[in-house]
This record gives sequence, structure tokens and C-alpha cells, in this order.
Amino acid sequence: MIGAGLVGALEQLCLRRWNDQDIRDDLSELVELLQTELQVMSTFDVYRGEVLSGALSWTPAHKDETFWRENNEKLERNNLEVLRCLARSLHESQDPVVLSVACHDLGMFIKHHERGRHITQTLGVKPRLMELMTAEDAEVRRQALTCVQILMISHHDLMASGQK
Repeated sequence: MIGAGLVGALEQLCLRRWNDQDIRDDLSELVELLQTELQVMSTFDVYRGEVLSGALSWTPAHKDETFWRENNEKLERNNLEVLRCLARSLHESQDPVVLSVACHDLGMFIKHHERGRHITQTLGVKPRLMELMTAEDAEVRRQALTCVQILMISHHDLMASGQK
């Protein structure tokens, strides 16, 4: 619920002028409880919730190199649950933001996990990534291309820094 933006939605509902005091009280209590829960949850828990919800957006964890270095092995938990959801989003979603974020996240996993390339290949996402390189949306094309480059180039870290 938190990953899908429920806190923001509840905060917006709190801004409305409700005639019923019980509604105002209930909404305020729900926002307070969810914000408390959010503080207790780790960044990975929030990320996992977002991926499992299928409502991917450019939240801070996606672009944070430290997040990927520290959490890449957690993506293997529960029989690759999070990675399988990313792969499912690639195959099922038509939303350009969801597709861009899923491509990006798979690329970050490959980049930061020593067996990321092999694990990602077992998910069978390469054909879909190749399709997305010709998508109408420029950001989807860019993220798909970047992911394929990382997937196919053994030393992508050296390529990015210009070293030989």
C-alpha cells in the first residue's frame, strides 16, 4: 500500500472539506499510522512493495547507486520474487513509466550483482528488451538500450568510464 502511494492519496483526501468529523478523524489516523509504518520500513521494503504492486515510478531508490550496491542480493529472495515481478511488468505493462523503470532496475541489478547477468538471462527478458528498443516512447527506448548494453557487455563499468 505504501509503495503504491497510499500515503499521498490519503493526505490529499485529508485536504478536502469533509462535513463528517468521523471521516476527518479516520483519515488523519490512517495517515499517521502509515507514516509511522513507513519510518520503520527499510528502503528495500518500500521498493519491494512498489515493485510487487506493479505501480513503478521514479522514486528515489531507483536512481540511487548506494541502494543497488547494498540491496542487490535481496532481489534473489523468495525465489527471485522481485525480479520476476520486474520481468512481468516488462511483458505485461503498456505504461511507458513502468516499462522505463523496469528496464532501468533490471540493468542496475545486472550491474551490481556478480551473477546478475546470468540470473536475468534465466528470466527470459532479453527478447522483450530488444522489442522495447524500438518503442514509441524515447525514455523506454533509452532504458531498454542501456539495459541490453549492460546485459551484453561483460565489462560495462570500464566502458562507462572510458577505460580499455
